Order: sequence, then C-alpha cells, then structure tokens
Amino acid sequence: MASLMIISILLPLIGALVLYFGKLKNRNVLNIIAFAISAVVFVLSTTICFTNSLRIELFQIAKDITVLLKADIISKFFAVIISCVFTIISVFSYKYLTIEENEKKFHSFYLLTLTMLMALCYAGNLTTMYLTFELVTLCSMPLVMHSRTQESIKAALKYLYYSLGGAFVGLIGIFFMVYFSTGSDEFVLGGFLDTVKVQDYSSLMQVVIFITLIGFGVKTGVFPFQGWLPTAHPVAPSPASAVLSGIVTKAGVIAIIRIVYFSIGSAFIKDTWVQYAWISIILFTIFMGSSMALIQKNFKKRLAYSTVSQVSYIVLGIAMLNEEALSGSFLHIASHALIKVGLFLVAGAIILYTEKHEVDELEGIGKQLPVTMICYTVLSLGLIGIPPAGAFVSKWYLAIGSIDSGLNVLDYLAPAVLLISAILTAAYLLPIAVRAFIVKDKSVVLEKKQESLYITIPLVVLTILSTCVGLFADQIVEIVKNLV
Repeated sequence: MASLMIISILLPLIGALVLYFGKLKNRNVLNIIAFAISAVVFVLSTTICFTNSLRIELFQIAKDITVLLKADIISKFFAVIISCVFTIISVFSYKYLTIEENEKKFHSFYLLTLTMLMALCYAGNLTTMYLTFELVTLCSMPLVMHSRTQESIKAALKYLYYSLGGAFVGLIGIFFMVYFSTGSDEFVLGGFLDTVKVQDYSSLMQVVIFITLIGFGVKTGVFPFQGWLPTAHPVAPSPASAVLSGIVTKAGVIAIIRIVYFSIGSAFIKDTWVQYAWISIILFTIFMGSSMALIQKNFKKRLAYSTVSQVSYIVLGIAMLNEEALSGSFLHIASHALIKVGLFLVAGAIILYTEKHEVDELEGIGKQLPVTMICYTVLSLGLIGIPPAGAFVSKWYLAIGSIDSGLNVLDYLAPAVLLISAILTAAYLLPIAVRAFIVKDKSVVLEKKQESLYITIPLVVLTILSTCVGLFADQIVEIVKNLV
C-alpha cells in the first residue's frame, strides 16, 4: 500500500511532463488529462486514509540525510483536501482558460504544483519537508506569471523572493533541530529533540525556533511578510489565485505543524516568550489583513488580504498549543480551503463573463450571474462564521481554546481580535452580495448571462462542501486528539 503514496506523487509529475513536452494541442484533451489525473490522485489519497500509517525510504542524499515518505493522520488530512480542491479547480479551468493563452503550460505547472504539494503532505522528515516546500514555490511561481505581462513577472519574482527567503531562514532552524536531535530528523509526535543536548542552549534554541516559525510563516502571509499575496493574486489567472490562496498557503501551515508538534515538541515553547511573541504577531496579522481587505477596491486584492487574515486564524490555533484551539485550526484549514477557493473562482467567473475587476463595478451582477452570486453569498456567510458553516465551528473552537490557554492577557485579547476580524469580514464581503442583487438605478438594463456548467458546478460543490465541514466537525476534531 505504500506504493499508493508514490503513485499519487509520480502520476501528476508524469502528466505534467507529458503535457509540457508532448505535442498535444487539443484543449479538450489537455483539460481532460489535468482533470483525470487530479481526480485519480484524490481517489488515491482517500484510499490511503483507510490504511494504517505507511512509511517508505526513497533514497539517501548523504549519510543520515534520507528522503522519507510517511502517511500519518496529518498527511492524510492535507492530501485529501488538496487533491479534492485541485480536482474541482480543474473543472472550472476548462471554461475559464478560454480567455487565457498557453493553456498547455498552465496545466503543466498546475500538475507540477499538485505533485510537490502531495510530496510535501507525505514528507516524513525535515529533509523531505524542506526539499518539497521549496519545490512547491518553484513549481507554482509560473502560475503567477502565466500572462507574461511585466506586472505578473514582477509579482512572481516577489513571490519567489519572499518564499525562498522565508524558507532559507527556516533552513537555519532545521540545521539546529537536526544538530540537537536524538539522531534522526524523522517526524515523531512530541518531537525528536534530545533534551540533554539542548538543555544548555535552550535560550539560543528558542530564538532559532522563533525565526524558523516566522520564516516558514512567510508562505502563510504572516506580518510583515504578507506583501506577496496581494501582489500575486490580482495578476494571476483566477484558478491560479485559488490555488495560491486556498492551498499553497497551507504549505506553510504544514511546515509549522511539523515543526511544533513533530520536531521540537509543543512543550519546548509552551509558556515561553516564543509563544507570546508568536501569538502577538499572529493577532496583529489577523487584524491588519481584515482592515486592509476592507479598503481594497480590486476584488481579487480584497480576497488576497482576506487570506492574510484567515490563514492567520489557522496559525493562531496551532500557536495556542491546546486541543480546543488546534481543533479550530484544523476545521479552519478545511473551511478556508473550500471557501476561499470558491470566492476566487467567483472572481474568475465575473472576469470571464463581464471583464469586471473592481468592487464598485459589481452592482447588479447578481441579476446577470444569479447562481454565481448566490454561491458567493453563501460562501461569504460561511467565511464570516454564520452557522452551520465550518468556519463558525472553527472560530468557536479557536475562541474557546484561546480563553483556556492560560496566557494571561492573550486569553481575552485573542477572542476579541477574532470577533473584530469577523465584523470586518462581514463589512468587506456582504456589501458586495447586497449590491449584487439590489440595483438602485432602475433605468439600468442588465442582461442575464448564460452561466456555464463548468463554472457553476465547481462553485455549487465548494459551497456544499464548505457547509458540510461544519456538519461533520466532530470527525475532523478527532484528528487532533492526542496531538497536544
């Protein structure tokens, strides 16, 4: 059964190479291949969920440096979400990419990104995690610069520099963690640090861990390194924006979970200045992201700043280091992936049908695109945290976990920031939904557009799934038991 992990990684890699170097030109064939491979990877990921923990050593780079794959509960959780979302986006891309050029290259790097994300999910040690983390950046960067405009190239380079710089800082931390390990960098629940070795260097190690968390947090958009998100999203094709916001940001989340709970152990930073400083930065990022989203006029840039805030919800749950908050974090991983991908696909549908990019241009858009904007409204309510959406349950757990964290003033500051952010989220999302269906100028004639099933089906599926996260929250909460 361990071969299923390898197949789920190699299949999209082979597909990407065939598409890029092959002579296929028929866009129907290109899209079918991208969809079929994504769907098969999803089936494989789901199948792996019903197996026991899997482990396979691929090869050694050098002595004590091994490329290792493991399928534990964390791997399975992320692999299913990522492959599911990639499958849904590939359906949407069939229609959307009619307004883009170089479809062949888009699908190639789309599948390459899926390849490296699956490899990151199944990374069994720090070495494999770091290699695949870097490759996620390199493979997804061409999606940002797909249009090849000067603006998109600058945005892609900014994304590259931020991500590589953050990962380099993270690499420094990896060196220290391996040096102070018990002899292996393989992920172990509770961490693999040698407490005797690290005892005399605990102060130094705390500094190292702090900058490591910030380094890998660049991918999540942590302040002050959030700038790549609002720069990259508006210029990338909407399917690429959906991947970057809903999925690629989770690469940083995966790395942080592996470091905190499977490398150093949560006890190493609990109740230290590292935890207090880290949470403080996260809370500021949540507030700043929501505030910046409120003042953006470009629709995709507004959603990008929203991602800065919402992904920090996830990191906050990790940083609180208790079961309730971590449960909220995992619920929000699933909810945010589905909701934010859906919202970016809504933006893509609007661009496809009307060529409108600004929020102020969207008055009456619900009359033209009723299904699209109904999905937008439901997804927005979900992101705000209106029950029974998954984001409501996740924020509930995050608030309870924060109050029970025992971190003095942060016990109450964190729920307050979450509440303020929810209000700001409503302020920057709901007015769009209201203006979409209420037209003040009755003389304006709005022609209803023919909405393609390739657009509406993915949106409806994402809307339904995001609600199901709340309905089946107990099953997701089971994942985090015994992690803390």
